[in-house]
Amino acid sequence: LLLSPTLFRMAQSISHCQSRRTRYTLAEVSKHDKLNDTWICLQGKVYDISRWIDHHPGGRLPLRAVAGKECSNVFLSFHPPKVIKNLLPTFQIGVLIDPPSSPLVDDFAKMQKQFISDGMYDTDYSFYYKKCVLQVLLFAFMVYCTVFCKSFSAHMIGAAALGLFWHQLSFFGHDLGHDALTHNRNTDWFLGMIVNVFYGVSLSWWQRTHNIHHVVTNSVDYDPDIQHLPFFAISDKFFNGVYSYYHLKKLVFDTVSQCFVAHQHNMYYFILCFARPFLYVQSWILLLNFEIPVRRRPAEIFTMLCYLAWNYYLITFLPHSFVTIFCYIIVSHSVCSMVHVQITLSHFAMPAYAGTGYETEDPDGWFKMQAETTLDVDCPRWLDWFHGGLQFQLEHHLFPRMPRHRLRLVRDKYVIPLMKKYGLKRHSLPFLDCLRSVYDRMKTAAMRARKFPNSTVDNSYLLQLLMCNG
Repeated sequence: LLLSPTLFRMAQSISHCQSRRTRYTLAEVSKHDKLNDTWICLQGKVYDISRWIDHHPGGRLPLRAVAGKECSNVFLSFHPPKVIKNLLPTFQIGVLIDPPSSPLVDDFAKMQKQFISDGMYDTDYSFYYKKCVLQVLLFAFMVYCTVFCKSFSAHMIGAAALGLFWHQLSFFGHDLGHDALTHNRNTDWFLGMIVNVFYGVSLSWWQRTHNIHHVVTNSVDYDPDIQHLPFFAISDKFFNGVYSYYHLKKLVFDTVSQCFVAHQHNMYYFILCFARPFLYVQSWILLLNFEIPVRRRPAEIFTMLCYLAWNYYLITFLPHSFVTIFCYIIVSHSVCSMVHVQITLSHFAMPAYAGTGYETEDPDGWFKMQAETTLDVDCPRWLDWFHGGLQFQLEHHLFPRMPRHRLRLVRDKYVIPLMKKYGLKRHSLPFLDCLRSVYDRMKTAAMRARKFPNSTVDNSYLLQLLMCNG
C-alpha cells in the first residue's frame, strides 16, 4: 500500500499546508465528515484523507462512515502495521488533544501486537493445500458425473457436487477478499481471480459490499448485507423507507415489499435458493459501471467470461432436455445456497440500528456494536469445514485478516476472556438454534409488516411506472 508518486505529491501538498503539530479537539475533527472534506483520528493523530478517499482499496464508503470520528479500533482490525507506518504519516495534519481511550481499547491494541509477535496472522499453508486437493477432487467428480455418465440421477449427483464445490470455494474467496491467505494484496488478488473463474461472483463486488458491512454491521442505512427490500426486512426500521448510502437511493417500503416481508419467514429458504443469480447480476452491474473504480477491471471481466464459458460448455454435455438442464441448474444453485444461509444467519438474527454506530463518543462503541450485531455458531471442530470460518463471526469481525484456521484458538484463548473481563455479552448458539433465531426475528418483523398501515406505505414509484406505461 505504498503511495504512488502521484498520490505522494497529492498528500505532500496537504502536509505542506498544515503543520503536523497543529492540535485539534475531537469536536473540531467531527466537523470534517464530508466526502470532499474527510478527516479521521487514529491513535491520537489527525489525518486529512479527503484526496485519498477515492483511491482507498476498500472503497470510499467505509471511510465515509468513520469521517470526522476516532476510528483506531476498526482501522487496526483491517490494516497491518505497515499501513500506519508507511502510508498514514503523509496525510497527518495534527494531533488530537482529547483522544478517547479505555482499558478495553488498550487491551485490544495490546492483543493485536501480541498476535503479530505470536505469529497468529501467519498462514498454515498446509491447511489450504489440503483444501485445494479436496476441491480438485470434488470438481473432477462433478465432471465425471456430468460428462461421462448418462443417467438423470448421475447428472443430479453431479449438480449437487457442483453446488458443494461452489459452497466450499466461497470460503476461499472470503479469505482472499480479506487478504487473509498470503497477506499480500497483489498475490491474494491474483488467487482471487482464479476463484472468480470457477465461482462466477466478482471479487471486487464482494469486497465493495463486504468491507462496509464490517465497518457498520447491521446499519439499516449503510450495510448492504441487510438491505434486501423488497424481499426481506429484518427490522421495522425499514418500513418508513431508508436511504441507502451504498446503493445511493431510497429503499422504499411499498405494497410489493409489504407483501413479501409479511411472509418472509416462510419464504426465507426458497428465496435464498435463487440468491446466487442475483450475485451474478450485481457483479456485472459493477464491472460494467465505469464510473465506479474497479481494480484491473479488464482482467476481472475476463475471469467472469471464463466462468460463463466453462459453464456453457459443461451444460452442452447434458441431454438436450429442458427438464434435465433446468433441474441441473436448480439443484447446483440450491445446494450452494447454504452459504447464503450461513452468511445471513450471523446477522439477520441480531438487532439493526440507524446511522453509522460511530455517533457516540464511547471509546468501546465499536466493540459493543460488533458484539451486539454478530452471532457465533457453536459447532464441534469436525464441522469447521462446513462453516468455513463463518461460525466464528465475532472473532472474524474483530480480526478480519486472521486466517480462518486460527479463529477457534482466538475465540477460546483471547476473545471469550476479554468479553468476560469487560462484561460484554457474546452471542453464540448451535446451528439449528441459530436458524430458529433467524426465523423468529423475521417472523416478528413479518407480523409488524402485516399491521403496518397501508396509508403510510410508499407506492410513489409504482404510480410513476403506471403513468409511464399509460
